[in-house]
Amino acid sequence: MKFILIFLWLCCCRSYGYSVIEVQSATGFPWAWLGVGAVVLALLAGLAYLWQANRCLRRSQLKLNVLWQHVPDVLTEVDAKGTICALNQGLSKELSVEKLIGSSSYDYLNEADRKLFKRHLKTALGSGDESEYQLQVKLPGGIKYLNNRIVPLEYDGSEPRALVITTDISHHKEAQKILQQATKQAEESAVSKARFLANMSHEIRTPLTGIMGMVSLIEELAQGEELTQYVQSLTSSVQHLMHIVNDILDLSKSDAGHIELDESETSLWHILDDLEALYLPQALQKHIRLQVSFVSNVPRRVVVDAFRLRQVLYNLMSNAVKFTERGSIHITVGTQKVGEKNLLKFSIKDSGIGIKPSKQSLIFDVFRQAQANISKNHGGTGLGLSICRNLVEMMGGVISVESDVGKGAEFWFTLPLKTTADKRSLYNISERGVYIAIENTHNYQWFQSFFHALNIPVHQYSEQIDMPDKCLLVSDCVKSTQASWIWWLGADYDLDLVQGVHLVEPFRREALCNRLLDYEQQLLGKVADMAKQDEGVSLGKLLLVEDNLTNQLVMRKTLEKMGYEVSIACNGLEGVQAYESGNYLGIIMDIQMPVMDGIEATVQIRRLGGRYVPIIALTANTQTEIEEACFAAGMDAFLTKPVNRLQLQNTLETVLGNEQQQRQSSA
Repeated sequence: MKFILIFLWLCCCRSYGYSVIEVQSATGFPWAWLGVGAVVLALLAGLAYLWQANRCLRRSQLKLNVLWQHVPDVLTEVDAKGTICALNQGLSKELSVEKLIGSSSYDYLNEADRKLFKRHLKTALGSGDESEYQLQVKLPGGIKYLNNRIVPLEYDGSEPRALVITTDISHHKEAQKILQQATKQAEESAVSKARFLANMSHEIRTPLTGIMGMVSLIEELAQGEELTQYVQSLTSSVQHLMHIVNDILDLSKSDAGHIELDESETSLWHILDDLEALYLPQALQKHIRLQVSFVSNVPRRVVVDAFRLRQVLYNLMSNAVKFTERGSIHITVGTQKVGEKNLLKFSIKDSGIGIKPSKQSLIFDVFRQAQANISKNHGGTGLGLSICRNLVEMMGGVISVESDVGKGAEFWFTLPLKTTADKRSLYNISERGVYIAIENTHNYQWFQSFFHALNIPVHQYSEQIDMPDKCLLVSDCVKSTQASWIWWLGADYDLDLVQGVHLVEPFRREALCNRLLDYEQQLLGKVADMAKQDEGVSLGKLLLVEDNLTNQLVMRKTLEKMGYEVSIACNGLEGVQAYESGNYLGIIMDIQMPVMDGIEATVQIRRLGGRYVPIIALTANTQTEIEEACFAAGMDAFLTKPVNRLQLQNTLETVLGNEQQQRQSSA
């Protein structure tokens, strides 16, 4: 190439009659040389550009040929009349590329498909936009279902043409037919099952009603304690059987699309505590602050269908956590008066992606979402909000949303307020008040609001105050033994010195209220003081690792009545720390706990080594996989909740038998 360019340059010089050596100006400077050099450089640059462009063009043509020959779809280039100008592959073995090129596309279509193809081809060539449709063709190999996408091609100075991209969707259509048949069979089966369950429940309910009536008559005439016990057992069994029949009937109604409300007295605190405990781990994982608050005039106990209320709250809360990446979620429960009606108002406000005002009226419809890509990015089917609206309206309330894009959303709904009197009193606790010494501002405000909702006075603790007998101290900093009961929010404190309990977030209002009611009973003298133990030699010290306050109280009392001393840890991490610093006869370990679960805690305890301490798993999960995981982690026994005292005692005697005998003999 270089030699050719030099030759061209020399020829140019000769053509102007100049010698390469002799060309000079009158002043002796070779201006002609410069002109010739410039021409040569321009030629060189032009040739280099053309060479590079030709090389890129060849590469592009090669790629295009590879795609054209190997793409799975059939690519057909047609003109405005439908004549096949180019084709990458045949439609079947009988219709090869050579036979098809030059023929008309209309020759292979029926009358209806011809009109359809002609219309879409005309539309694509006329508007310059793509056009897509589906059709059914009869080929020598059989009937095929095709999807045609017509893309107009732009050729300068030539007749208009289009590229038809044909995709074989026959398998998809066949699968669709099979799915439709299966769906139809499933629907027919569901209807038959619902009808059968309804008939069976009715047939069983009829004689049961007679049995219950006769049992009631016998109970009125029964004399003697033994006969009364027999009748009561019979009544309990019949009621249990009736409950099962009612469940079967409810199932048939659900399948038929009928739902009946079951309103009863329930605790709002318990419902919201469960809601917070369920979604707090997900919120913490996304660094979202989750807060639940009650307006001061909200009653603790109301009459409502608790199951349906939970269903609505869980759906709304799930959406709030799902669509919030940072910030906070605030759940508020208050009251509202509209005319003569008193209403409960629930609000769930998040700082998530928000909803366009134009979409807010549509999101409560079935399968409707605020954005087309919501399901792809965040999951979901679009049914949750529709279910919420149906349930709220069924319970006599309304539901709505206030939101804007990028500013979060606030979903709220109201329900009729039906209150009920709380038969349990906290008179003696209220007389003494509660003392607080909490440095954490958030926790201080939480407990202050909690006690005010129960009408219990709150006093600020100081060392100069003489605390009354039998009072409660809530603290995260004061290590005082004056109080009869301590709720400890900090760490590094020996709660065995008093009737103390270590609390961790989330604090459960209902469980704490039940604990206060237990203190009230102790003040009235109806239950024994927790600190009192049976006389005799202690069987040893056990570590109870449990996060639920109610379960802590029940298990601690049960174990103390058996003769054990009990220390409590509220999660797996605290359990590991307590094991390192204490000398325990055995450990009773819950499985599902915040911070660290029981299985991981057991693994870490076994890694620490030292004296072998038996570990008993105590969980509500009855799955075989969980039991196997517990034994694999190093546990010695497996108990499922609820566990009775005899079962617990037998397990302890089996697992701790040798240790207990050694301790008793040494004592």
